[in-house]
Amino acid sequence: MPFREQSFVVSITSFGDRVGLLGESLRNIAGQSRLPEAVHLNLPERSTEDAKFLQNLSLPFELVVEFSPDIGPAMKLIPTAKRGVMVPIITLDDDIAYPADRLESLLNVHQQFPDAVVSHCARLIPPTRQPWIIPYQLWPKLDLAKPQSISNAIPLGREGVLYPAERWPPGLFEVKRLERLYRSTDDLWFWGHFARYGIQNIVIGAPGFSPELPGPPRDSLWESNKFGQNNQNLRRFLNEIPWGRALSSASSRKLFLDQVKKAAHRKLGA
Repeated sequence: MPFREQSFVVSITSFGDRVGLLGESLRNIAGQSRLPEAVHLNLPERSTEDAKFLQNLSLPFELVVEFSPDIGPAMKLIPTAKRGVMVPIITLDDDIAYPADRLESLLNVHQQFPDAVVSHCARLIPPTRQPWIIPYQLWPKLDLAKPQSISNAIPLGREGVLYPAERWPPGLFEVKRLERLYRSTDDLWFWGHFARYGIQNIVIGAPGFSPELPGPPRDSLWESNKFGQNNQNLRRFLNEIPWGRALSSASSRKLFLDQVKKAAHRKLGA
């Protein structure tokens, strides 16, 4: 039987046709080896009718359903954080079939680094003074032997990210700026604010992606990011943060080259 030790909540969002399939996502969370005290489900206001079926689900945790103005994928975190939740928040995507130990693996690392953001998977920003000129899809996913603190790695929300309780940097909730400039790059929006204020970034470093749940194909965010949106927004953020020296350090270059080699070996072995 799954158990609870440290209190935490899971926070997710959903849109469009996927709202009607949230039962599968919630059952996946219910099958985790560590259960949250609650799942906060943040939905656009237009989804009230589509979500009525959720009240009939039998789940081993409290389901908190909130409707609010649509700010895009960042709804997976921001509305929950603004409610003043006093325990760690783990964000997940609604269309991923996570392995049963995903929440537990994030919580285990959180116990070692209680004030850090902890991610399962992350992309490493290229160690140059102008990393935005290298296409996003060429940034290697970190493949690490053990969790490491890596400031210039962008956590990938798809694979789960843990945010420590009440560690919200200034600017994170500026939703008008988020909608105008970063709507399709929520991972970058979150990373940039935590990085700017020196909050430690711990990466477990598993490079593979978990399978998708049945349902409609993933939306166009990946295509948007693949063809330049993350690069443009990275440039905007790095112009506001004194990152040049850290990104181009010898240790950053070595890590980047090692990760590129590992990515090439994985591709050849596929």
